Amino acid sequence: VIYTAEGNVAALTLRELGMDGIPPLDAVGRGTLRVELPPALPLDIDFVGDDGAVTFNLRGTALERLNLTASRGNVVVTLPDYAPQLSQRGESLGTITVGGGDLTLFVPTTVAGRFELNRGGSGIEPIYDANAYLYLVGDVLEARGIDTAAAVVRYTLNVGRGQIRIQTPG
Repeated sequence: VIYTAEGNVAALTLRELGMDGIPPLDAVGRGTLRVELPPALPLDIDFVGDDGAVTFNLRGTALERLNLTASRGNVVVTLPDYAPQLSQRGESLGTITVGGGDLTLFVPTTVAGRFELNRGGSGIEPIYDANAYLYLVGDVLEARGIDTAAAVVRYTLNVGRGQIRIQTPG
């Protein structure tokens, strides 16, 4: 665990390092990490994971940016009902990369998204609600009414060998 702070910005780095002869945490039923933070705290999240499923429930957070890379395993991300305050409208807020697995992205109905898809030539069509999103030339899913929405997010989704799903939370 590494914690650094400079001015009003803090960084927390957590690493699980594999060692010969010692099984990984998920092999012994200890593969879950829960981090709870104050809801009004603006967050920039950078996550890099190897093997295993990744779930980010970001409801109720002040998510400003998210960069997530998962080598192998399904990824589920629930975005918050939040309009980023520290970036320009329409600016990219990050990249979600899934090397080997599916991506399910839950986007609140109050948030308009623009998602640039990189499917790595897989030919796997994204799953989305055609009443809520337009499928634009250039492999882009864009929320209908994005121009008048109060909250807008924009992400690049790199999923070369899996299914991309854009859904509303249920």
